[in-house]
Amino acid sequence: MSYLVNLKMRDLFFISLILSNTLLLASFIYGIYKYRSNKFVVLNWLLAYLAVVLSIEIVNKFSIYILRSEDTSYTYPFYIALEFFTLSQMLAAELKLSRIWRNIFIGICVLLFVEGILLWRYDKVFGPSFSLIFSRMFFVIGSGYILLKEIAKRNTPNPILLVYEALLFYYLVSLFLFLVLNQLSDIEVNSSYVLWSINNLLSLILDILLKWFAPILSFTTEEIFQIINQGKNSSIHLETFPEIPLKWKNEKLFQ
Repeated sequence: MSYLVNLKMRDLFFISLILSNTLLLASFIYGIYKYRSNKFVVLNWLLAYLAVVLSIEIVNKFSIYILRSEDTSYTYPFYIALEFFTLSQMLAAELKLSRIWRNIFIGICVLLFVEGILLWRYDKVFGPSFSLIFSRMFFVIGSGYILLKEIAKRNTPNPILLVYEALLFYYLVSLFLFLVLNQLSDIEVNSSYVLWSINNLLSLILDILLKWFAPILSFTTEEIFQIINQGKNSSIHLETFPEIPLKWKNEKLFQ
């Protein structure tokens, strides 16, 4: 039986939290040690970005676990502004943009900080934040554009491209999740049955697929079954297939 089955969600949360912060700290220390005298401007801005994220994490953890504060939203304006400042300057250095563009990005950074202050002061919920959507779209477009340019050049592999690939993936997923969660929060209570119907349908499909592949992937399907059925003292190999209502059958699909 997999050890993950016996772990509680709280344990998994703290494990992922410690792992992510450890990797962040290790990346920053390694970058400082290896590139401290590097004249490559892009790497310097990347280290500045890591320093910003690491600093925000330290302040948040200090507020929660030392000061016992239940509200760390005051860090949001600094996070959204400094994140945009460091990454926009990094993209500008990579694309060799003029000083005018750099100053424009600094101006946008100030606007994002002002909006963050207003949201922190008058609205503790950052769901409708324009700055969050704008900054993530900016990073996705910027990273994607750089990657497309490098693909078109067909030069020798550039290690720095891994950074832009990671940024593109991270901010694309972040933007997608933000938009989905924002849409879900706008759904009326009377329409919530649609979500429950989708959830039940997906659960049914997963249940059938697990039982279908159980004879072939016996250990893998058993682990997944135990994770999603922790309160059920059973095994997937002792389960039976659910009875599908006959009215679900659609003859037109077979024509």
